[in-house]
Amino acid sequence: MSYTGSIALNALQAPDQYTPLSTIEGVPIIRILLDVANQAIYWQLKIAVPGGSQGNWESAEKYMLPGSRQINRAGICGVRIRAAIPFSQLPAGSVRAIATVEAVTS
Repeated sequence: MSYTGSIALNALQAPDQYTPLSTIEGVPIIRILLDVANQAIYWQLKIAVPGGSQGNWESAEKYMLPGSRQINRAGICGVRIRAAIPFSQLPAGSVRAIATVEAVTS
C-alpha cells in the first residue's frame, strides 16, 4: 500500500537528550520540514539499510540555529531532535528551543 501523508511533532520543547517523544521513525520519509524558535537544536537522520527494515542513525548530528529548513534526501526513515544547550545551562530568563518537525511520508 502506498500513501502520502505527514507526521508532525508540533511546537515541541526540545529535550536535553533524544527521546521517543522527539523522534519520528519507522516510516519512509520523502521530505522533512524543521522550524525552530528561541534556541539552537541538533537533529539527526535515520537512513534505511538496503534489504533491511530498521535503518541506522547517521553518526553526525547537524546543528541548527532558530529558523526554517527543508531536508530532501533519499532513504530517510527517521528524524530526531534535541536541544543544543541543556535546559540547566541556559542563562536565567532564557526559554527552551521550540521545534516543529514535519515528516512528509510516502
